Amino acid sequence: MNGPLHVGIDVGSSATRCVLLDECTEILGHHVLPSEFNYADGAMRLLAEFLSAAGATEGQVARCVTTGYGRRQVETAVRFSSRSRSKSDCD
Repeated sequence: MNGPLHVGIDVGSSATRCVLLDECTEILGHHVLPSEFNYADGAMRLLAEFLSAAGATEGQVARCVTTGYGRRQVETAVRFSSRSRSKSDCD
């Protein structure tokens, strides 16, 4: 995979969802796992597994946007440019 990637993470009370997009906003894949007690740990584990399966690295991620119940925990845990959005911001 070449070029910058964009990640969206939705951290809900029962499920964490992740979507990966290329620089043209084409969806490259998505994955859903049950949310963990520590939302940030679960989301980062999901992201690492997802990037690995896609043949990508964190270094390729240009932006990460988080939404959902655990978004603030995840926003502080990501090691690249991130932004959190409330559900009402996304509607």
